[in-house]
Amino acid sequence: MKKVWFVLSILMFVFLGCSNSSIENNMIRGKEYILVDEYPSENITIGFDGGRFYGFSGVNNYFGSYLKIGKKIEIKEVGSTLMMGPENLMEREKDYLTELLEVEKYSVKDDKLSFYTKDGKEIKFKQIKKGMN
Repeated sequence: MKKVWFVLSILMFVFLGCSNSSIENNMIRGKEYILVDEYPSENITIGFDGGRFYGFSGVNNYFGSYLKIGKKIEIKEVGSTLMMGPENLMEREKDYLTELLEVEKYSVKDDKLSFYTKDGKEIKFKQIKKGMN
């Protein structure tokens, strides 16, 4: 009987200790989003996969790593391909990638993702459903 209680208490501890973080981690992992507010015609995207992010920033593909704890997120080590494009798109791309490095919080509601920068700016995305292009 003591073994049963011991096993049950360990299982309860594991499930209670991990449930919130598992839900948090799965909120963005494996999903892709498209920017909907500032430059919607540029098809700027971001996707997440196991501590890494990737996307299209208007002219180039970009990538990097992130650290997420609760509702806080730190975007790190942003890199990109080095394609040239129209000057206005290159400038927007630079602005977007700079803002991305300023992100410190995020929220997810339904199919919407919002990033919040250190100065309070909200960057809005909508989830790209699989099979849609």
